[in-house]
Amino acid sequence: MRSFSKNPRRGIALIITVVLLAFLLILVLGMVSMVRVETSIAGNVQNQAVARQNAIMGLNLAIGQLQKFAGPDSSVTARSDIDDRLAVDQKVLTGVWLRANTTPTPDAYLVSDTRINGTTPDATVDDPTAAPAPDEVILVGSNSIGTAPGANAFRVVLQKSAIEDGTTTTGHYAYWVGDEGIKASIAQGIRNADITYDEAPFANYNSDTAQADVLRQLGLSRHVVDRAIGTGVFNGEAATGYPKLDLEKVVSRLQLPFVRDGANTLQVTVAEQRALFHDYTPLAKGVLADTTVANGRLRRDWSDASATGPASSGTQAALTPRAYASTLSTDANYRAHTVVARTGTVWPIASVAPTLTEVGIQFGYESTSRQLQYRIVAELWNPYASRIDVPANNLRVSVSLPAFTVDFKDSTNAVVHSVSIPAGPLSAVVDARVFQPGEIVRTSGGATLNASATSYAVLGTAVPATATPTAMVILAAAAPNSEITPTSFSLEVDSSGWTALQTYSGLPAFDTGTDLPLDPSSAGLGFELLRSLASFSDGAAAGTYDPRAAVFNAAGYYEPFASSNWLEDSSSNTALPGSGSPFRDGEVRILFDIPSQQVTNLAQLRHAIGTVPYALGSTQGSTLNNTFDESFLSSFPRTTAVPIDSNTVLANPYMEIFVPESGAPTLADLRNENRAARYLMIRGAFNVNSTSVEAWKAVLGGRIRNWSYNALGATANSTNLNAAFFRTPYGANNIDDLASSTPPVISTAGIGVPGVRLLSAVGRELTDAEVADLAARIVDRVKNHAGAGRVVGEPFRSLSQFVRSGAIDAAIRGATSTATTSLNNDITTADYQNSSSAALMQADVIAAIAQFMSVRSDTFVVRSYGDVVNPVTDAVEGRAWCEATVQRIPDLVRTAPAPTIADIMDPTAADTFGRRFKIVSFRWLSPDDI
Repeated sequence: MRSFSKNPRRGIALIITVVLLAFLLILVLGMVSMVRVETSIAGNVQNQAVARQNAIMGLNLAIGQLQKFAGPDSSVTARSDIDDRLAVDQKVLTGVWLRANTTPTPDAYLVSDTRINGTTPDATVDDPTAAPAPDEVILVGSNSIGTAPGANAFRVVLQKSAIEDGTTTTGHYAYWVGDEGIKASIAQGIRNADITYDEAPFANYNSDTAQADVLRQLGLSRHVVDRAIGTGVFNGEAATGYPKLDLEKVVSRLQLPFVRDGANTLQVTVAEQRALFHDYTPLAKGVLADTTVANGRLRRDWSDASATGPASSGTQAALTPRAYASTLSTDANYRAHTVVARTGTVWPIASVAPTLTEVGIQFGYESTSRQLQYRIVAELWNPYASRIDVPANNLRVSVSLPAFTVDFKDSTNAVVHSVSIPAGPLSAVVDARVFQPGEIVRTSGGATLNASATSYAVLGTAVPATATPTAMVILAAAAPNSEITPTSFSLEVDSSGWTALQTYSGLPAFDTGTDLPLDPSSAGLGFELLRSLASFSDGAAAGTYDPRAAVFNAAGYYEPFASSNWLEDSSSNTALPGSGSPFRDGEVRILFDIPSQQVTNLAQLRHAIGTVPYALGSTQGSTLNNTFDESFLSSFPRTTAVPIDSNTVLANPYMEIFVPESGAPTLADLRNENRAARYLMIRGAFNVNSTSVEAWKAVLGGRIRNWSYNALGATANSTNLNAAFFRTPYGANNIDDLASSTPPVISTAGIGVPGVRLLSAVGRELTDAEVADLAARIVDRVKNHAGAGRVVGEPFRSLSQFVRSGAIDAAIRGATSTATTSLNNDITTADYQNSSSAALMQADVIAAIAQFMSVRSDTFVVRSYGDVVNPVTDAVEGRAWCEATVQRIPDLVRTAPAPTIADIMDPTAADTFGRRFKIVSFRWLSPDDI
């Protein structure tokens, strides 16, 4: 038998072969898997690229729609919830109304959803609080606006629009255009420390810290959100009043949760930032456009200080203060001077002089000289918040009378002597004096008027010595025994010859039905202003009249003295307004302001003289309020050279220099009234059609830290002001007749009883609760007020329409659907509630926002969505979202032929698409950003 030995190496080859085959299999499988992964990745990348292309396509379509509808200057924009009657479920759609459309329904909502913008639009098809349908997409969701109660009502949910290849759907897109101009601008900031002021003809502001501090406070920046959001002082103001935080550098709302103050304290949480998505924007800019003309145009700059400026010397009488002192300061006196009329306008621009509140002429018999004498008695009132210096022989009061006869009678009623007086004026010159702010002074005299004069002037010849008159009768020369009627009373200023400042005509006849005593204090005629302060200061009330008006010719604005005999002592009119005269010797009534420094706010012209008090900014100002649409004040220095770039801070901090792609402007361009707007934009522009209460709160509720009053006087003082609305911002720094510890700005505490604080206040300060209340009331009126040709639910089409509608006035007085109490209700005297300088008026609010208000928006955020669909399975295989900020600029869309500066200022009918939109920022979004 044969035996075999055991071999340990037997079978190794087989094992090695199997292992190698396994490795080979693994390698093949790995390669296959890698190819599959790479293929899948390539497919996903391709799908993502296509989805992004579709999103970009949606973005381009959105910008195209924006250009088509919002490019023209005359288009206006508003959010869809401006008309609650339509029950629009989508509250934050951007509507655009073209010039010819005066209905609540916009010409377009700037969204891709054809159900909303189709042939038969239906804006109520989607409930944004419901879960989106398979064919819908959320473009603004909880990661944008938060999850607070009610937040879902402000989501944006749109139906996707199909992208088709023939009949096959290959993808979708959707876009939403958000209106940034209806939001408060965070990055407006407080840039006062960097302002470059014009040095001539004003003081040396750039080196004079005190002067510069006062001037920059007159701008009263309102885009200060420090008290509106955040857990602390969001604006982080330092002790000097300037911000620690450079908020003007904020370019995205996503930066807000990283903002900290000087103590490294977090200011805004992520939840707060999301909750204010629809209320705040980094920075909205605006074109200086006039929406009131068919093809649109840019506004004219009234800052030119030359005689060839926009309104010649007339405008400059208001823009450049005429101080009596050689150096302008907040403590300057003003020399009385005449009105300088602006050619081609309905209003005289400015004068500085007292006004007549009572005036009359007395006749009497002087027993020693036995002559007929006269004396003029005039009550003069300085209605301004600055002192007026009246030099000798500068002002006079004149009475024009027809020819008349005075018969002197004896005790038997027989005429013993007659004096014939020819027609002509009888005048008395006001003695040299300084009228303090608001001061009312009773003056009298024959040749000279002063506070203590008792002198008379000779009017007629001596009575014969043999006669002993006991009475006199004044008769009209033309018709014996009839009444005489004075032609006019006037206040005149000496400006190279006497020129009338005020003329009161249409006066009643003087009653001559009875014999008059010889006592000169008992025989005369005259008139006084109406016994209602509101008649001369409430610009919202029909029938009001400016007490400084050049002509009073209607009996509705003044009244003759109650008796046929002279009511000599004006101080006897002691009753309160409504039952007596508000003008009384020795009292104070401050109503108007005088520019003491460079004017940077167009609304300050509301203090210029017109037929209606505060005409600019009031409901009764009529077409004068077109000024807001047509004009602006750039404050670009006329004599001081400044860098021409967007970083230059002007005295009007809401102006930003715009450098077009065609090249930088010259200094001459920026100083030209007809070209300046082409190279400027509004920084922090705010659309008054805003329905955001939070945005209005931020706009209205600014804080001024260490505000100085009497800053250049003997004792300088400062205080912190919140939501201060100044009636007299220049005079606020002049008034020093209040206790040094009492800031000359009124608050809500202790103003129920009339007194010096009520009648010499320089404005009104609102509490945080009052600011919130006023903001809610204004939004209510924006939605529900119809006036000046506006339909309820339609946006305001012009700034003039907004002002004339009285929406803010109605909000102040409580005439809303939710409020009935006036914000001035704590002023218990009814006649003062809408007329005292301590009361809040619409014109005061307009002045606070005039520099940046608009009725259209020029800054928009566009969110676009795109996806790609598998044409076989209909499954969505890629999605993309993007967001772009789009800004309208002064350049026209038309490039050929190249538009001239005249074309850009006043576009022609050929410029159908108006001014160009450009993308200023772009980013891709993830689902976590939506």
